[in-house]
Order: sequence, then structure tokens, then C-alpha cells
Amino acid sequence: MLLRSAVHVEVDGSFRMNAPIPDTDAVHLLVANMDSCLEAAHAAAQSALDNLHGAKPLMGVMLVDIAWQYLFESRSIQFIEAVQHVLLGIPLIGAYTIGQAVSQGLDTVPVLQNQQLEIVLLGEMEAQ
Repeated sequence: MLLRSAVHVEVDGSFRMNAPIPDTDAVHLLVANMDSCLEAAHAAAQSALDNLHGAKPLMGVMLVDIAWQYLFESRSIQFIEAVQHVLLGIPLIGAYTIGQAVSQGLDTVPVLQNQQLEIVLLGEMEAQ
């Protein structure tokens, strides 16, 4: 399933999307839940930390789809705190994106996906 974000509702009630949707595709309206998004942010941070496999984390990069900003509006600190709660003391930089290129594996072509939160941690292994 590809995710797209509506960026504007037109006068006629149609949605202006931030990426094309083929005319033949079926669409489903998804409604975000703030609590589920906070849990997802927490899980993404934990997954990034787990994937260091014992390396010492040096810094993190957080790429957040603009849909998160629309959802949380003036309360965006909530999802940042959900990430920082897991990544205590690790410096983070972040940016809002308008979609991200996502690949389901090494042998698949990346596709544009919206409404994603991605956390990448950079670390170093201890000298042996």
C-alpha cells in the first residue's frame, strides 16, 4: 500500500495530493491517531538503537514527513520527546520531508511513501 498525504481540500471537495495517484487505483482514507503515532515514534527510536548492535551511538538523524507536523501542529514536542525518551543523551538533528524514498528490500525499486518517520543513528564500534 502506498501512502499519500492530502495538502489541500479544493472548493469542489476533491483533495490536492502531494504525489500523484493513478486514476485506476483504489484509495482508502486513513485517519491518524496521535497515541498510535507517539507509540510508533518510540518504537522507531528503539529499533534504531537496537540496530546499532552494541556500537556506541554518536548522533541521530530524524526525518519526519510533513504529515506529522500537520497532525501534531503546536504539540510537535510530544513526538520529539517520545524519541528522546529512548535516545537519552544522543544528539539529534531533524527535518521535515515531503515523502521519503522507501525500498522493501535490496532487490526492489524504491517508491515514494508519505507519512513516515525515519530515525538513523550513527555510531562507532569500540576498538578491540
